[in-house]
Amino acid sequence: MELRQLETLVAVLNHGGFTAAGEAIGLTQSAISIKIKMLEKELGVELFDRVTRPPTPTLKGLEFGRHAREILKMCSDLNENLSEQLTGALQLGTIPTIQSGLLPEALVVLRESHPNFNVNIISGFSIDLSQKVNRGLIAAAIVNEPKQLLPGLSWHPFVHEKMVVIAPENAKGKLDREILESLPFIRFQRLSWEGRLTEEHLRERGIKVKTSMEMDSLEAVSQMVAHGLGVSVVPQRDIAEPFPKHIRVIPFGKKPVIRTIGLIEKINNPQSHLVKTMYQILLDLVKKHSQRKK
Repeated sequence: MELRQLETLVAVLNHGGFTAAGEAIGLTQSAISIKIKMLEKELGVELFDRVTRPPTPTLKGLEFGRHAREILKMCSDLNENLSEQLTGALQLGTIPTIQSGLLPEALVVLRESHPNFNVNIISGFSIDLSQKVNRGLIAAAIVNEPKQLLPGLSWHPFVHEKMVVIAPENAKGKLDREILESLPFIRFQRLSWEGRLTEEHLRERGIKVKTSMEMDSLEAVSQMVAHGLGVSVVPQRDIAEPFPKHIRVIPFGKKPVIRTIGLIEKINNPQSHLVKTMYQILLDLVKKHSQRKK
């Protein structure tokens, strides 16, 4: 039995007749008929009732057709997986805030499940990475949700995180405003999406902070706060090490301020199958960690 015979059978079932199937897959009606007869002889059953015109599938034919579809799908999936492993090489941009916690876990899963799928990481800000994807310099990027998606790009979100105020554990005050205005402000990169989002909400609410330093690492910001050097606004990451000890976490605003992270790629990306694999791994990890928290 050959896969081509199964493909012919499925084509006849899908198109409702030998002639229509032949037109769809580029064979004559007689060639289709010969292939079906050979398959019937090999199986020892009649797949079609030829008394009717056009021939109609028998119950055995319908049952075998269902199995044939499953076999063809399995073969297609296997070919796709093998192709990805043999040819997979992805230039992936990532924002710095995802490079601890989620990204390392995803790369470990990727290496274990697709050992021949190589990912080269390029770090940068969301805006810069989006432009690199748009210009075809990299295949995809993990970025914060853009306010306006560039034409020709597609957006695939996978995690939502709250922005929170972090302060030394002995900081006085209950509300974010009084804590932010009473302590030195440790700012996370102004040029980053998180930095701009924080600045926007501080300005909208009229909160006046006294900036004492600006850091380019969330871990560095957290350590500064833990040592009592000030207060900051940062994302409460779903998959990362928890905040250091001696830190208070306070909601930022009455209505949660959310940052959404996702994958961005070109709509007609020739490496979309590789991006899809990476995206699914990221989704599965986020789901797994969310279930652990429940």
